[in-house]
Amino acid sequence: MFAAGLIQDYFLRLDKRIYPASGLVAKAKIRGIPLEPADFVRLTKEVYDRIFDAFEDYDPDLVEAFESSDNVRITFSSGTVFVINRQRPLSQLWLATKKQGLHFNYDPDQDLWVADKTGEEFFKVLAREITQTLGQPFNF
Repeated sequence: MFAAGLIQDYFLRLDKRIYPASGLVAKAKIRGIPLEPADFVRLTKEVYDRIFDAFEDYDPDLVEAFESSDNVRITFSSGTVFVINRQRPLSQLWLATKKQGLHFNYDPDQDLWVADKTGEEFFKVLAREITQTLGQPFNF
């Protein structure tokens, strides 16, 4: 019951954002839609597969991706770790980097995962974060 209340509150907060300093209320750019469990697993598996395919061309001594439970961990030689995980109850992908944590919703119209706050596409954000951490270009 507690978790269900948190999820409901989360979606209500996604619908309208309140900025206390100004008192303004603004619509969120991207609102998550619940996905059928099988669709969510299929779509996130496609993301995970694309990540692993991209890392085949990189030296595992510099950066490596591997699956652990229900998430993907990207480890760098510097010791930095990024984590991508499935949030099944919210139908979201979460990305945790050294600098930030982002939540991505699936947009069926674009067939893309987009950040709920910024509208940026998942692989664009991930490539930028990896490039900055690795110190060399990384593309998907």
